[in-house]
Amino acid sequence: MATAHRITHQRHIETPPRYLELFAPGTKPADWEGEVPTLDELKQLLEEQPAKMKEALAGQLHLIAAVPIKSLSTIGELLNFTMYHEGMHVGVIKGLKKANSVAEYKENLSLKGY
Repeated sequence: MATAHRITHQRHIETPPRYLELFAPGTKPADWEGEVPTLDELKQLLEEQPAKMKEALAGQLHLIAAVPIKSLSTIGELLNFTMYHEGMHVGVIKGLKKANSVAEYKENLSLKGY
């Protein structure tokens, strides 16, 4: 088993400062005020994210994170959890889109007299 070492230098992935406020736990777009990112801006950042993370985390997955979360202490463990958590959000978004499509389909049927 590889020995974990503490991070002695950090590489950063820039996040727009307002995003920390907009996407904090418990927040939702319906509550946003002021200038908010467009869907296209969010898509672009998400599409760029894997390459930025790969570059920033290269050779560091075994290192101890600066701020461990619960039993997740290495950067690799935190990254695995993050990918799992993001997948949960993708599943919810897909479910909402499907439910919306079904509701629209039923509404169109009722408008046609079915």
